[in-house]
Amino acid sequence: MKFSTILGLAAASAAPAASEDMVIDKLTLDSIHNHTIDYVYFELSGKNSGKNATGLICDVSNLVYPEPTHATQCGNSKYYFQLLPGTDGHQYRLSILHDDDGLVLGSANVPTRCIRVRYGTLCGQKRDPVSISLV
Repeated sequence: MKFSTILGLAAASAAPAASEDMVIDKLTLDSIHNHTIDYVYFELSGKNSGKNATGLICDVSNLVYPEPTHATQCGNSKYYFQLLPGTDGHQYRLSILHDDDGLVLGSANVPTRCIRVRYGTLCGQKRDPVSISLV
């Protein structure tokens, strides 16, 4: 799903959705080179009106970065994500959208530590899980 389409749907949503407090954990980026990341992985958890998302796996291969062309679905859920350049001195930021009983959207910087390896760069989340509010 194109992210611009998602933002348009969010703006046009007739019913306001309940906000959600989510947690991003275990972000891993594998082999970053030439505006492509070979593999992105993280786990998303939270609770919305009694509907739990616990350890929901979000992953994608061959992600275009830093200007993504679309949002990626987390498994078979109604959660979508984009990896974007970070702000406030952070390298990466995740934008999350939930399309269930109305649309909610949020983004958060995710602190990472990166190392160069023979075939590219590996990055991993370096601190405790990161909180994100979807509104």
